[in-house]
Amino acid sequence: MPQNKIARGTNNIGLLWPNGKRIAVYVTGMLEVWSPGKGPEYTVQTTSLHGAKDHGGIVWSTYGGKIGVFRILRALNEFGIKGTFAANGMITEAYPDAIAEIVKGGHEIAAHGVWQDEQINTMSSDEQQRTIKRTLDMFEKATGRRPAGWMSQVLAFNQETPEFLAQEGVRWWGDLKDIDLPKMVHTSRGDLVAVPVSEFTDNRLLRGTPNDFFDIQKDTFDYLYSHEPMSVLNIILHCQWGGRPLIFAQFRKLLEYISQFEDVWFTTPAEIADWFIGQGLDGISYRSRYF
Repeated sequence: MPQNKIARGTNNIGLLWPNGKRIAVYVTGMLEVWSPGKGPEYTVQTTSLHGAKDHGGIVWSTYGGKIGVFRILRALNEFGIKGTFAANGMITEAYPDAIAEIVKGGHEIAAHGVWQDEQINTMSSDEQQRTIKRTLDMFEKATGRRPAGWMSQVLAFNQETPEFLAQEGVRWWGDLKDIDLPKMVHTSRGDLVAVPVSEFTDNRLLRGTPNDFFDIQKDTFDYLYSHEPMSVLNIILHCQWGGRPLIFAQFRKLLEYISQFEDVWFTTPAEIADWFIGQGLDGISYRSRYF
């Protein structure tokens, strides 16, 4: 346990995570691939290309499946942490070795659409429904297991999205940004658990210093651990950026720091969802916890 003083806050509802853990921490690796001839709208390119196609940016994005994902996996395996990789379905064809290592290490795969540049929120109802099913089918074919979770590209969805996810048997959903703790989402086609997701990801630091990644995550962890027992901290890395030594060094330092605390639950969204379902709860409000 680190030597800094920790205020032992309490909550009113008497709940903590399994085995009395004070905080749930889960790591999400974004493993993305763009359709042929396309790449992310963000890259490290700072000089204007005057309208020319950004071939460098397209190549830059492929680092994630070639190298970045393996560097992240190596650290997770070393620390004994099960991560969650939100992956586009086409990763199964573009980088099958990456999928094989994720499965081999016992990590979780969350479906993330077919291609990164084909966002489901822009599709018609029929197109979205087919895309969700196709993505899940691609992973089931490649791994023998249908993903339990879904995260939409850029976490963008529409009102029909949870309906289609529930229909396909998805258990947890990682798009909602108005929650700190899990909550049940009821649809006409079944229920699923919304799991809180971080609003701060590594690609916010493409134009800044990677050191900020460690500082922001550490400060957030310290606050939640000290003052809000039964909180969730989600750490998100994009494999094409967070998997590079430049910022990965900060991620590894963060794992070293958090691992010093004994009552941290390193977990996955699927485990969080299963725990929540087991409590028979519909939601846990901030007010009920502390007022």
